[in-house]
Amino acid sequence: MGYKVRNFSIIFVILLIAVVIQFSLFVKIPFMKYSPNLLLIITAVLGYAGGKNTGMLTGFFAGLMIDVFYCPVIGYNALIFLCIGLVCGYLNRLFYANNLFTPLMILMLCDLGYDLIYFFVWHVLQSRFDFGH
Repeated sequence: MGYKVRNFSIIFVILLIAVVIQFSLFVKIPFMKYSPNLLLIITAVLGYAGGKNTGMLTGFFAGLMIDVFYCPVIGYNALIFLCIGLVCGYLNRLFYANNLFTPLMILMLCDLGYDLIYFFVWHVLQSRFDFGH
């Protein structure tokens, strides 16, 4: 029991640090027009390394932090991040991390999937079809 509480505490601290870095520090750097989505990276990495339960836990709380601080609807990002953590946790069984290409490809596909789902729900359902924007 203490092992799970310790892991949950470590994951929560990592997510809090990532939120602070992503939404305060990266915004202040003048030469960076776009900042990396650290919460998505942490969700994918912990899901791939720790399995589906760790990925779902990390994804839910990472998405919930984004929803609470920056979105008008609570739960939307939490659901998407939870699904990404679950998929990355299942990919843990299929792929081995012998090379650097596999985790990078998984991160790229997670980011692409998140952006496409976000575009579909927030723009297409509101009849804004400007994909290039």
